Amino acid sequence: MVDWSALTKDGVGVGVVFQNISSLRLAYYPGYDTAKLAENALNYDRIAGATYYKADVAGGERGADLAEVKTDSGQVFAGFTETNGLWVIALECSKCYLPAPIAVAILNPTN
Repeated sequence: MVDWSALTKDGVGVGVVFQNISSLRLAYYPGYDTAKLAENALNYDRIAGATYYKADVAGGERGADLAEVKTDSGQVFAGFTETNGLWVIALECSKCYLPAPIAVAILNPTN
């Protein structure tokens, strides 16, 4: 489970409007660290070799089950099995003026 109920501000410092969160994107960037991802921040959703999972979020939701995220080809997220890269989660808004995610977090999963 991912819970963002304690989130108060978005990526540009404005109060979060939970109804604007329309999807959750989970990504794995093999061979990446935070510095390398920062260099490619504007392309975070289309980096070659990355694996992307996505799930729709009903407006106003404050969390989601990662068992619901899937790749575009329908592959279900099977857990944080990859360890030689960077796991990132983003909350996205399909109707917002700015294309940037509402919030982004680097994950450090442990078994």
